[in-house]
Parts: sequence; structure tokens; C-alpha cells
Amino acid sequence: MAPRDPVADPAAQRFCDFLNHLSQDLADGNINFPTFAEATLKIREALNDPDLDVTRLAQIISSEPLLPAKLVRTANSVAFNPGGAVIADVRSAVIRLGHRMVRSIALTVSLEQLQSAAEFKSVRRHAEEVWRHSITVAAVAHVVAQRMTTLNPDEALFAGVVHDIGKFYLLSRAARYDDLISSDAELEELLLDWHASIGQAVLATLEVPDTVLSAVNEHELGGYAMPPQTLADVVVIANHMAHALDGTLAGDAQAVMAEPAIGVLLEERRADIDALVSALRS
Repeated sequence: MAPRDPVADPAAQRFCDFLNHLSQDLADGNINFPTFAEATLKIREALNDPDLDVTRLAQIISSEPLLPAKLVRTANSVAFNPGGAVIADVRSAVIRLGHRMVRSIALTVSLEQLQSAAEFKSVRRHAEEVWRHSITVAAVAHVVAQRMTTLNPDEALFAGVVHDIGKFYLLSRAARYDDLISSDAELEELLLDWHASIGQAVLATLEVPDTVLSAVNEHELGGYAMPPQTLADVVVIANHMAHALDGTLAGDAQAVMAEPAIGVLLEERRADIDALVSALRS
């Protein structure tokens, strides 16, 4: 987004105030914001089933980005990780914490989200688009990591789920500033320019492992290795593939889809990607 002069443009001062508010918010550790209400409600309903197996529970939790990040942070805390073995995936966090603790944290997070969801209505359409894209990226990242790397596919799925968490945070805060965003185009510009760095800041505050932080910070830069070597490579590739699968075949997305290895992957594992997307959304 082009720099604005606060002296010449009153709107620029509001924009500066908005960014200052975000900085203070993050400095205070105030990391509670709505994401996608339907996903939050689905998680609450699923947690009422004590017989839900770990894999399915992890999938359902992974349908919403803030809760998984908080569960991973708790699982890596001294109380649950005295040996210092850091994890970066939801399934391992669920196993380490246990169903009762997961349910307690999930209910707290969902209550906080639902209490603030009313003010989120003005940006709900944008939030749903971000949510759907995040789910596709998570599913693709899982399959790419599983098929093309020796990385943990569950960690790749987690990184995919949270890669656009900065957009949810920005949407929740922008919804409070009705006079800040004058059009959908301006809002999209704000999200595009700031979401990666804001997302990294949000997740750093939540003490998410560095590999995931790097992937979130780098996912819009476009660079990647083929075959992928790092979690950041996987998320960048998955992000481009998801845009292409959603009908946005331009620029870097077009280049990724032209990779022979990606063509083979889609031919052999497209059904797996679609099934995982369905499982995460349903």
C-alpha cells in the first residue's frame, strides 16, 4: 500500500492510528479475534464427543487457525513439555494435551471469538474467502510434504492452516474502523500488503515454532525450491497451487502449475487433496 502523508491527508492519520493500535495490541499480547464462526461452532460441537479419535479431532480443530496455534503453544509450554521437545503440528499437540485439556482451551477460545463475532459481520465475506483458501493450502501442503519431502505432513498442514492468519487479524481490527476502508479494493490492498508480516507477529506472540514463522513470513515472496526442501518451500508451493485450483492461474501460480512434478502430483493425488479439503471443511 502506498505511503500516506498524515499532514496532507486526514485519512492517512487514521491509517497511522490503525497501525499504531495493531502494534500496541500485539505488544500487549492481546491475541483474541474471530476468524470464521461456522468453523468455530463446528469445533465446539465436535468436542462434545469424547470418543472422537485423535486424527479426526486434529482435522476438525485444524479447520480454524487461531485455536491450533494456541494448542501448539500450550503443548510446548513447560507445564506440558518439561523435556523441551518442540512440536509444530496439531495432532501431536492433541496427543500431548489430552482430550479434556483440548476441550477446555477450545471452549475458552471459541467463547472469546463468538463474543466478538458480531462486529465481524461487515467483513464476513472476506473472512470466508480467506478461510476457504487456508483450508485448500493446508490440504495441498499436507500432500506436497507427504509426497515430495521428508518433512512432517501434519506440520505442513498446520503451517497451511495458519499461513493467512494475519488476514483474519487485520479483518477483525479493520471492522472496528468503518471510516478507514473506503472500498473492497482498499481493504484487499491492506490485506495483501500487510498480512504476512502481521501474521508472523501474531504467531510469534503465540510462540509458534520458528519453522512455521518463516513459512508464514515467506509465503507471499514467491521463491521456492523444486523439489521443496523446507517448510517454507512447501507452503509457498501450496499457496500458489491453491490459488490455481481456486481459479486464479496467474504469475507465480501459473509457473508452479507448469512444474512437471506438480502435474504428476495432481494426477496421482488430486483425490487425496479433495478428500482432505472436504474433511477439513465438513
